[in-house]
Amino acid sequence: MELPLSHVLLITDMDDTLLRTDKSISDRNLQAIRKLRQLGGGFTIATGRSVPSYLPYHDLILPDTPVVLNNGAVLYDPYRDEIVWNSVLPETAKGYAAEIARKFPEVGVEILLGKEIFVTQMSKQIQDHMEHEHLVHTIAPIEEIPDQWYKVLYATEKERMEPLCAYLDSLEHTDVTYVTSSQYYCEMLPRNTSKGDALKILTRMEHLEQKKIYAVGDYYNDLQLLEAADVGAAVKNAPEDVRNAANLVVGSNEEDAIAEVIDYIMEHEQ
Repeated sequence: MELPLSHVLLITDMDDTLLRTDKSISDRNLQAIRKLRQLGGGFTIATGRSVPSYLPYHDLILPDTPVVLNNGAVLYDPYRDEIVWNSVLPETAKGYAAEIARKFPEVGVEILLGKEIFVTQMSKQIQDHMEHEHLVHTIAPIEEIPDQWYKVLYATEKERMEPLCAYLDSLEHTDVTYVTSSQYYCEMLPRNTSKGDALKILTRMEHLEQKKIYAVGDYYNDLQLLEAADVGAAVKNAPEDVRNAANLVVGSNEEDAIAEVIDYIMEHEQ
């Protein structure tokens, strides 16, 4: 007998969406995810995190499909410990990254490969990120970092983000994409790479075309994910224009937002 929610897949962002500010997952969210699965629904992740920063949460999340990492540049199967699809920055990204680092010497620069993290320019935000997540990283100049870059993360204080983003928007780097992923982070990604594009690839790869997909996010890097889903939900702590782009607005990441989405699914999909 087919379970009542076997046609549903829920995919969610992690930071400031599934995760509370202290980077924990609430008991109510975990219980709701278990209930979704008991009713036949699937659950997975679409995050800007890399393999090393996703893995500490794996035993709590136990996704039903490969997860979307690096804001759409990677599909990773944690059960096989294998990157099953990726999109790589072009060779020109090295010059772009060096140019931006010179222009903004106070901005942290983090470069993410498959399972390796390199820091070429440190900032308080990157230092805090590394220490809080206990992430192993290598400090190295850009020219010494191996190929196969998935993304470049720029991290600085909130008041410095506007001039950084304005500068990045002014660059004619047509072979890469720039996206703002939090109040402190802006990222360089391969061209035509986003969580939404990765969801479409995941759908084909995992034969999910018949699923009704719900997606949840909180920031501008989630907009294409919400658009690619059948139902896009934004948390209350998202910027106004992200909330306006969603089909559904739920409580904040401190208010069990994912449990609220699952309650909505159970009410409307059974």
